[in-house]
Amino acid sequence: MDIQLTTGVDLHIIATKQFKVTRILVNFATEQRQISPSARNLVANLLVTSSAKYRTQTVLARHLNDLYGASLSGYVSRVGLAHTVRLKLALINDQAAKAPLFERGSALLKELLFNPLVENGAFDAETYRLQQANTIGNLQSWDDDKRFYALKRLQQTYFTEGAELRRPASGTVAEVQNITSQQTYQAYQEMLAHDKIDIVVVGDVDEAAVYQAMRALDFSPRQSPLHQSLLYHQAARQTPAFATEVQPLAQAKLDLAYHLPAYYRQDNYLTAIVLNGLLGGTPYSLLFTNVREKASLAYYATSSLRAFSGEILVETGINPADQTQARALIEQQVADLAAGKFNDAQFQRVKEGLVNQYVTGLDNPNVLAQARLITALMGLEPLQKVAEGLRAVTKEEVANLAAQMTLEAVFLLDGKGGETDGEA
Repeated sequence: MDIQLTTGVDLHIIATKQFKVTRILVNFATEQRQISPSARNLVANLLVTSSAKYRTQTVLARHLNDLYGASLSGYVSRVGLAHTVRLKLALINDQAAKAPLFERGSALLKELLFNPLVENGAFDAETYRLQQANTIGNLQSWDDDKRFYALKRLQQTYFTEGAELRRPASGTVAEVQNITSQQTYQAYQEMLAHDKIDIVVVGDVDEAAVYQAMRALDFSPRQSPLHQSLLYHQAARQTPAFATEVQPLAQAKLDLAYHLPAYYRQDNYLTAIVLNGLLGGTPYSLLFTNVREKASLAYYATSSLRAFSGEILVETGINPADQTQARALIEQQVADLAAGKFNDAQFQRVKEGLVNQYVTGLDNPNVLAQARLITALMGLEPLQKVAEGLRAVTKEEVANLAAQMTLEAVFLLDGKGGETDGEA
């Protein structure tokens, strides 16, 4: 059920008796080029830490406990060219709790969203200092995960200079350190007044009651700032970009970014999902079978599809001495896909694995909420007959699409040598 609460604010209700916990997801979206991701990351953290009524994290946690152990989180993400701030509240449903938890949870969301802890046009100084430090610590800890760090550097290498997607959705340590409480509060005000808002509710709920509760949030009408397609397109390079960095590591990270002319919900979207599953997205994939298992050239070898930017990203952990051999074998797997050099049994296992993954996701409320949110942002209806569509993909379709893949960027996180950038 989809309802417009006011201009630019939409409610999406997935009423189901599958779950004893009700999820409420409030999503704010705008074009990333118009905002500071770092400031919005701080906003997401501040809004779920305190409010004018619940002035400390401890007091707020106590109230969540009174709501039968409700859980609350705030974070940022990205859907193609849209930057999003999300608040998520999970509550035991009213039937199981025998109490009006949904109504009370909705009132909490209203308090957090509209009455943050503010003094003189800025977030409370002590609260801001703590959350600024926490956000910096989180960003630094992510870079300590070398697999995550290598993938981030690969994306920075892939996207051309000035491209908005080069900017991390969570911001940077340097930006967070330099943003003031006043600037962050201004980002909050801009978000509350101008972002496209989608609210997704999943659970055993009464739709009329949900409508009344969400309508009481009383968002002001706004024109959606998402005026263009959320899909990102980038011209192909003549030669792949290459970057390398040296750190004291025993295991190097060799990551490759391929352009794939397939995007979310376009005609070849399901073919791209199967292609990625066959390349490195499932345990039956070519990368896992040939690079990791048979050749023993990688501790891990996987691929992922980025359907909003037309990419397939390959991630491997290797011995530094094996980088040349490993890269050659990775590229050979892509060539084999394009030539149709994969057997029918492997192909069917991959497709059935993807179908099982999809069916399993239907039992996950977070997956359901995320899927509905994305289709709402894209202005699409939920995709139907996904399992049938995956099973219908042919070897010829996968080979033809793989033949259009082009290697665009390579990043090596090495344990020796020197740091360079250039062409691969």
